Amino acid sequence: MNTGYRLLEHTADIRLLAYGPSFEAMLQAAGRGLLEIMGAHTTSTPRARLRPVVLKARDREGLVVAWLNELVYLAAVEGPPAGCGVSAVREEDGQHRLDGWVGPSCPDVRPGVEVKAATYHGLRVRTPEDRPASRIPPGTWWTEVVLDI
Repeated sequence: MNTGYRLLEHTADIRLLAYGPSFEAMLQAAGRGLLEIMGAHTTSTPRARLRPVVLKARDREGLVVAWLNELVYLAAVEGPPAGCGVSAVREEDGQHRLDGWVGPSCPDVRPGVEVKAATYHGLRVRTPEDRPASRIPPGTWWTEVVLDI
């Protein structure tokens, strides 16, 4: 199955469409798209240099925003990570928990866009059972999220 992301038209900000065969793959595609928008070259990173990320949110939409905002925060503090990944998402104590990782700061950042935050404005998260967007392969998870620039 296909995994990826696309940038969609938006009047003042950036609208990111990400998709994948699982919720985890969709989140990873969204993270990779965000990092590339910010100018990072996403690369494979040796396991020893990966830093764990654990996030919780009350629902899937909140987890999308929390994940992307964690990457925005890390980019602002340390420079965009050279990679990111989502290992697992599960429900725990009435919350959705994401276990993931980020790589070290990207050594050569090309000019990118300064992203302030992922927003809830127009946020959509869809399962493979929902009617697919015309821009993605059928049978995939997908999300549209507006990035405030």
